[in-house]
Order: sequence, then C-alpha cells, then structure tokens
Amino acid sequence: MSSIETIEFQRFYTSFQEDVKIFSITEEEGTTPEDVFTDIALSLLAEGGQTENYRVCYDEKVSKRGVEHKINGYALSENYETLDLFVSIFHGTEEVVTVPKPAAEKALDRVLNFFKTAYFKDYSAEIEPTSEIFDLANTIANVPEIKVFLSRINIFLVTDGQVTAKLPTSKTLGGCNFFFHVIDINYLFNLSEKSRIPIEIDFIKEGFHVPCIMAPVRNELYQSYLAIMPGQALVSLYERYGARLLEQNLRAFLEFRQV
Repeated sequence: MSSIETIEFQRFYTSFQEDVKIFSITEEEGTTPEDVFTDIALSLLAEGGQTENYRVCYDEKVSKRGVEHKINGYALSENYETLDLFVSIFHGTEEVVTVPKPAAEKALDRVLNFFKTAYFKDYSAEIEPTSEIFDLANTIANVPEIKVFLSRINIFLVTDGQVTAKLPTSKTLGGCNFFFHVIDINYLFNLSEKSRIPIEIDFIKEGFHVPCIMAPVRNELYQSYLAIMPGQALVSLYERYGARLLEQNLRAFLEFRQV
C-alpha cells in the first residue's frame, strides 16, 4: 500500500470498529459484537454481488473434545444450487491483528463440520425448532431439492483481522463441491472502495490451456485476442463462481430468456 492507501485503510478500519460498537449497543439484547460484525461484513459482500439474501445466525456445538462446529450465517439460493456458509473471527481491537494459519484452518473446518453434521447426520433432529439455525439444518437434511440441485457450497471465513497464510481453495466431500473464500479486513476495505472485486483466474494454475489468436486491430490503446475456451474450463469456473461469472453480461443482467 502507498502512504495514502495506508491512511485510508486505517480510517476504514477505525470507522468499521466504531460502527460495530455503536450497533452492538443499539441492537436487541443477546446480539453480540461478532453478530454485528458479521452483519456489516456480509452487507458489503451482498452489495458487491458476492452473496444475496444472507441471514446472520450463530450456532456452535461444543463437546468434551471442544468446539465441534461453528457457523455465523448462511445464504441459500432460491433454486438450491448454491449455499453460502459464513464463519467469523472477530477481534474488535484498535490495531489490525494477523490471524494465524492454524486459527483460520480451524474456523474453516468448524463450518465444514456443521454442513457434514446437517447433511449426513440430520442435525435438525438434535436441536429445538426455535433455534436460529434450525431452518437451514432442516432444509439441508430433509428438502429433496438439496440432494438434486446443490452443486456448490461456498465457505467464507470472515474476519476483521488479516489473513496472510495460504489456505485451501476447494475440496470435494461426499459428492459435494466446497469452495473456500477468505474475507479479511483488507478484502472488505477493497470491497468498500471498489464496490466489486473482479474475478482473477490463473488458467495455468487451474490446469487449463487457453489458445489465443491475436486480432489484426490497429489501436495504440489496446490489443484484442480471440480465445478458445475449453468446455471443461467453463464448467469448472461456473461450479466455483456461479452466476457471478456472468454478471457483466448484458443478457444475464436483463435475465434474458430465449423463447
């Protein structure tokens, strides 16, 4: 970061923490600062088009072995194709804290364990119908469309700290595709400044070869290429990003339907 960016970042962080404190005081009894932080962070994600219709709800299962699972929120698409699960690490400190790799990995594992418990063991049978997480747990276990249409589970680690460690990006378990996303304070700052963060894809790292042909365009400002995109690459990218991959397409924006 430049010196100006550093100053702006510090202002953003201070303002963010002040908002958490203020809303924590004004929210109804029982709402924790972590709940407030989660709500503010997810609202930024929603404005950036990275989730929608989210719900903040805290659930933690503790046994003699310690914390078995934890979840702070979720968003389920209407067509049951995409499920977003959120887990938060909130510090509320005056200075930005770096999240250690073991803590970040443990947080991701805990929300993954929630899904496994709900999907394979019917967690809804263990909890009261009045529980905040009951609707989601019951839907995962008992709605037939989940088994048919659910193709992508996004697991978001949301934190007011900085995550510098390399974490896994995807995993397949029991026929379900999981994609891991880190939303730390740097990401939230960029999201607040830019509204939307572009998708950056390293095709070589993804294992795909994309041949390109240079177009004969005489222009000093840019160069055009015609790319040949492998079908499997499109399938893989859509599995990971869903409709967000098409959000700049005019037809997708207008919800174009061919008759």
